[in-house]
Amino acid sequence: MRLSKRDKALTKIEIPVVHSIYFRGKRYNYKDYLKIKGEVKKNELLTL
Repeated sequence: MRLSKRDKALTKIEIPVVHSIYFRGKRYNYKDYLKIKGEVKKNELLTL
């Protein structure tokens, strides 16, 4: 999965459990948000 700057910025904020999120012109399901957040954490661990 390729992450955009928008996706990475989304993970900088903590979001309580909700059905969907509208962030910088794009709608995310909470499930998608968690998936992106996991990808970012994995990428950060690999770059260390």
